[in-house]
Amino acid sequence: MLEPTAENMSEFRRMAGNALDMPRVTIRPALDGHMLINLLATAALAGPLQLQTQDGVALSAHEEGAGENGVILVHGKGGSHADWRALSTRLSANGFHVVAVDLRGHGGSTGAPLGAEDYLSMTGDVEAAARWLHDNGAKEVSVIGAELGANVALNAASNSKSIANVLLLSPGLNHDGVKVGAAIGSWSGPLLLVSGTGDVMGAKAANILADKASGPKHLELPETPARGVGLLNSVPELEGLLISWLNGSFRSASDPASVRPEISTHGSEDIETTGTRLEDRR
Repeated sequence: MLEPTAENMSEFRRMAGNALDMPRVTIRPALDGHMLINLLATAALAGPLQLQTQDGVALSAHEEGAGENGVILVHGKGGSHADWRALSTRLSANGFHVVAVDLRGHGGSTGAPLGAEDYLSMTGDVEAAARWLHDNGAKEVSVIGAELGANVALNAASNSKSIANVLLLSPGLNHDGVKVGAAIGSWSGPLLLVSGTGDVMGAKAANILADKASGPKHLELPETPARGVGLLNSVPELEGLLISWLNGSFRSASDPASVRPEISTHGSEDIETTGTRLEDRR
């Protein structure tokens, strides 16, 4: 049996391609036969990936799935691609080509120790993943970021025409110097924001970003203290929300014609009248 290696990956993809030509399936609590087949087929294309940024940083990443719809997963500070393992498998089983990247200075990527400028340069890590996905058959690329990764993702999307859709878990207004004031002003594409109500500052930041966003948007505030990737464990229905947003089937239950229901966050009025710039609020 042919085993995937760096040398024979092209041939392995060709042999596995037919197995991937099957319709998407809906995530259910229990795996049915079709779901199991999809999981087995996409797992065949899971493996390590090496990327190179335009400023010369060697990045480690993990690839899973195949197809024309690419998704980049961007972890938080101190994390790695492994934080996304469960979501990556679910996304690939639903027809998405997933790249979970180790940001510079994290996981298997080079770049440590990190300085202030390195955090700002992390947008180049996301752009490297987006270029790779487009070079390997993706016609549309979305990015999901958590905490620091959320801020990096939004900035990368606002700077690049290669990213079409942004999903943010527990974004902040300023994570390690990566601010979002300018980015939210220039991003006009679809934007999904999720932050737990127990993460008070994160929820306020998400509310502000939702108010500032000019494109299709939805703000989700589940009642949990969890933040970042931890929201996926704390909120079981979140995976389904992410998938429906990615595949375009999401509709607000309160208003089918809208992508964002009317939501308010206690205390947000105080933030809006502090007199500080959006990007300097924490």
